[in-house]
Amino acid sequence: MRRFPLDVLLVNDDPHNYTPAGTLHRLLHCHPAVRSYGIASAKKALTYLRQGKVNTLFVSPGLRYSPETLQEMKQFISVAESEWPRVVVVVYAMAIPSLLREMPELESYYKLDAHALMEDGERRSTALDDVLSKCEEWHETRFDYDLAISFAGEDRKQAESIALALKEEGVRVFYDQFEQASLFGKDLYVHLYEVYAKRSRYCILLASEHYLEKMWTIHERRAAQERALQERGAEYILPVRIDETDIPGLASTIGFLSYEMGPQKIAETLLQKLWLTGSVEQKRYIGYSLYDYDVSPLHQKVRRANPQYSSLYIPPSLEYELIRDKEEADQAAIAAARSEAIKALRIALPEFAKKLESLPNACMDEVLPGMSAEDVSACEERLRLSLPESYKRFLRAARGFWLFNGCVQFSKKHPYLHEFPDYESLPESGKKEVELNGGVWPPPSAGMLCFAEYHPANASYSVLFDVQRGLVGGEYPVVYYDYRGRPPTVRRIAESFLDWVSEHCIDDIDGHG
Repeated sequence: MRRFPLDVLLVNDDPHNYTPAGTLHRLLHCHPAVRSYGIASAKKALTYLRQGKVNTLFVSPGLRYSPETLQEMKQFISVAESEWPRVVVVVYAMAIPSLLREMPELESYYKLDAHALMEDGERRSTALDDVLSKCEEWHETRFDYDLAISFAGEDRKQAESIALALKEEGVRVFYDQFEQASLFGKDLYVHLYEVYAKRSRYCILLASEHYLEKMWTIHERRAAQERALQERGAEYILPVRIDETDIPGLASTIGFLSYEMGPQKIAETLLQKLWLTGSVEQKRYIGYSLYDYDVSPLHQKVRRANPQYSSLYIPPSLEYELIRDKEEADQAAIAAARSEAIKALRIALPEFAKKLESLPNACMDEVLPGMSAEDVSACEERLRLSLPESYKRFLRAARGFWLFNGCVQFSKKHPYLHEFPDYESLPESGKKEVELNGGVWPPPSAGMLCFAEYHPANASYSVLFDVQRGLVGGEYPVVYYDYRGRPPTVRRIAESFLDWVSEHCIDDIDGHG
């Protein structure tokens, strides 16, 4: 029987609660439904969610059930559910009835009584099996198809060879020749949008010169890209290259397969993406694992110092120490990356660097290394426009980072052009949303270049260069696009990237002006 591969992260902020967390951690190590697992604080968990490493969260309020810890757990769950809808949440606690009396709104979540995990024998196994089976079922029923193939008619032979290889392995694959009866009589424009934007777990895109020219492939690609954008960088579009044609909106940095591998090898690779092998030795770790002996100097040190402990057991007293030391090491790595970025920015954008240095260290994370001059040129070539000189200096100093827990985000996806389909090509649900929001279509940000996301209190903006009139003095004006407004609006905020980072990027955030 196929199992949905669960990537489980235990979210645990209470240092007194590591005994049940450690027990659960060890049980996940051996469970056949679990592909990868790890343990982290709520703050660190957000990092792994952003990286797309998690599809199942086990969240604990700790042992004390204080109003503060309960509120923090509730806030974390709310953020996780709204930002990452493909993640299922399980609440685990030592006394579920007491927890529900304190917070009855948790009744609707899957729950695991940690008392059962502390027992020996069948009850412990049954309790974990039951909740993991519910998680598997939740994931399985989220989508009608495991994979949907988007391809040009000229590439049907290649698409069919992959589809047949996948179908033989029990994969629910959307390929039009498999769906002739269900497609008969349907409005294909609306139906295909639903398949590629909502009803499939992944989209396989067969990239070729023919793919660019077809009306239907453009429609399918836009639906898939809309889904990828909504899921904030989740690995949804899986490109298979038939030739070297660049597909608009598909970043050159996305990993791809070549059709030269052959359909069988491609299918095997996709199966590894979809399904679990069942081997304990092949489990992956989300960030930090209690069993990451081979790659963790921390654990090697503990094993050398404590040879009396077997490889699959660390006493609870050491569990917390290891986790604390690992998180301190992570923070040290972030601090080092922050220091390097600010050092480079002192030369590139000294006023901005000075402001960054005035912030507490914890205000800056997700720091990415700077781009080379060649990378910046390749980025301009991909976008088919020139970037402002001050922004290029920024990219060479730091590819991006987050400030104030994501209130300001320069991320891997930036920069990218705001592109919108014609109104008539929108599905009915999209047209209704446009009518509800009001204003013009396409939105006023169409054609502008997004280089950051900005989330001050009670608002969310895209930060864009208005590129329509070209560079003026080597710069573009900067605008805020309020995409949640009714109607969505654009307002000019600065005359250049340099003005924006100097006068608005930090000062517009409440409490930092």
